[in-house]
Amino acid sequence: MHNKNYISVGIDVGSAFSFMTILAPDETVILKPFKITHNNKDSLERAVSEIKKQKSCIP
Repeated sequence: MHNKNYISVGIDVGSAFSFMTILAPDETVILKPFKITHNNKDSLERAVSEIKKQKSCIP
C-alpha cells in the first residue's frame, strides 16, 4: 500500500551540479527537472524553496 500524503523529490547528484524534480502524491510532475549548481547559494536556496512550496500539494 502506498502512502499518498507525500511528495517525491528526485535528485540526480553529480560532482559539480545536480538535477532535481518533484512529483505530486498522484505521481504527476509538479516541477520539471532543473539544474542545481553546488557552489551557487541562489541555486541551492531555490531547491529548498521549491520543496517547501509543494506543501500545498499534500492533501
